[in-house]
Amino acid sequence: MIDNFKPVEGHFKIEVINKDGVVIDSFEKHNLIMDKARKTFAKYIAGISGTNVINKLVLGTKGHIAGDILAPKDEAHGFVSSREMLFSEETGTQGQDFEVLTFAPSGVSGDVVTCDDGFSTVKVTVIDTTTIYEINVHNTSANGDGTIIFTECALYTGDDIFSMRTFKGKIKDDSVSLRITWKILF
Repeated sequence: MIDNFKPVEGHFKIEVINKDGVVIDSFEKHNLIMDKARKTFAKYIAGISGTNVINKLVLGTKGHIAGDILAPKDEAHGFVSSREMLFSEETGTQGQDFEVLTFAPSGVSGDVVTCDDGFSTVKVTVIDTTTIYEINVHNTSANGDGTIIFTECALYTGDDIFSMRTFKGKIKDDSVSLRITWKILF
């Protein structure tokens, strides 16, 4: 009977957008739902106090095979559901190797929530059994020391990783913004 239910899955899309609003680079693929996500979700639907909603996005620079920013890490290189953080969070420095964007989608009724912290905007939409996160990282945000190349990304519930994706390098500086569309399908 339980085999008839489809597992939680997701779809990840990242777009690099120039100042004229034109998409100049993009990547999309199914993302990995992490082991901790299943535990978080079980606690959340049980109403256990202290369970967080998805409220953080982390972009990192070490989701690729060393020496080739166009070769994303895969299962053979440690991109597995038991990971507890991005590769760049393990050995890197925030602001240089990874950027953290937090948002607070709670406390609003309805099917659409929009958060704006001045550096990014997050729109959360629920359509039937799909939750869609559209995260827009402004051109003046997440640029490291001027230019940074991101190769991995994750959604978090508090400090627990929920889903993750590695991808070919995306250059981020003040000439471009990023739009990340992340769908979680139940």
